[in-house]
Amino acid sequence: MLRRFFSCSFAVALLHCHPVIAQSWQTLAPMPNSVAFATAGGVDNTVYVLSGLNGDGITTAVLAYAAGSDAWTTKASMLGAGRYGAAAAATNGVLYAFGGNGDEGGVQAYDPRTDTWTLKARMTPRSNAGAAVVNGLIYLVGGNDGTGAMVPSVGVYDPSTDSWTTKASMPTPRTMLAVATVNGIVYAIGGVGGGNTLEAYDPASNTWTQKAAMPTARQELTAAVLNGQLYAIGGVTSDGMKSNVVEAYDPATNSWASKPSMPTARSDIASAAGKDAIYVFGGMSAFGMMDTTEAYGSFGIQVAIDIRPGSPNNNINLASAGVIPVAILSGANFDARQVDPTTVTLMGSNVRLTGRTDKASCNVRDVNRDGKPDLVCHMKATQSSLIKVGATSAVLTGRTFSGQNIQGEGSIRIVP
Repeated sequence: MLRRFFSCSFAVALLHCHPVIAQSWQTLAPMPNSVAFATAGGVDNTVYVLSGLNGDGITTAVLAYAAGSDAWTTKASMLGAGRYGAAAAATNGVLYAFGGNGDEGGVQAYDPRTDTWTLKARMTPRSNAGAAVVNGLIYLVGGNDGTGAMVPSVGVYDPSTDSWTTKASMPTPRTMLAVATVNGIVYAIGGVGGGNTLEAYDPASNTWTQKAAMPTARQELTAAVLNGQLYAIGGVTSDGMKSNVVEAYDPATNSWASKPSMPTARSDIASAAGKDAIYVFGGMSAFGMMDTTEAYGSFGIQVAIDIRPGSPNNNINLASAGVIPVAILSGANFDARQVDPTTVTLMGSNVRLTGRTDKASCNVRDVNRDGKPDLVCHMKATQSSLIKVGATSAVLTGRTFSGQNIQGEGSIRIVP
């Protein structure tokens, strides 16, 4: 685990009092087996990855990941038939699994204290749905019904009475979507039939509201909540490609922002949020099922950057060729010359190389005239993953020569 840092006392000086903790990705201990179409839920400091497909077919296996020790153990298998495309959610220290292909109407509860599973009241058959918790109740949203048709249905399971009720249907029927809760509101994101749609359900009024569309339309994605923001991670884009895109929705402003890309492009992922990080497990890459574990959280150093130094507007023309200069600024406790130029990316685009060599096109100069050396790198402006139409910010990532992750964010303005 990376060493943690302290920030400065004054918010006005935050970007120049380095290093502080930045949000970035880490690759962690792989799962014991490759698995896709699994589901996951966290109880205390452990995440449980349930069922799915592995190399032997449909599985009932339960794998437990302990974030504190970065270690995996095997737990009691689920009861009955295996399933994939199930939904899971935890409340009051118990993890519940709902439906899935292979047992569409089945509901089971796992108690980590006794490592045992219990059958619960069956539900209307459902697979590829999403689940989220509000006030101890579990909301099961969308998916496929017993005939395989996409549905907008919302069912609510009450663990205290082991019973189901039906609530207002989601406006957009869809499946293979992502569902999560922020501040008591249930959000349904993307999915087959959903594209980039974001809809919000308020249990208090039993009503749905359409919210700002997700910038990148995706299905077979996953979602989790970190620091009050809703993260939409990976999936399959509208052109059928596996994605490593990460976008975060802020309910307070009804807006989306791009975040550092997941290291591995994949879909059909299981995920769960811990106290300080989001963990993503397995899934399907372009090459098949995966055992990969990656986490997004506060693992690195927050740096200040200046996109197009000397230009107040940071204009970006997506149709033009060439490069975009970006300065990584030194601060009172951070020397930009510590950054390895070969690791720097801006929204997934690499530093331009010099000629036919592997030398990165970066140079050291004091761009803001504060007497400290800054690192100026020239990023490829023509790479398709660089920046999307409508983006208002760009995230830079990289590593120092000693292996510390860095991250910086700057505003941009897309021009024709």
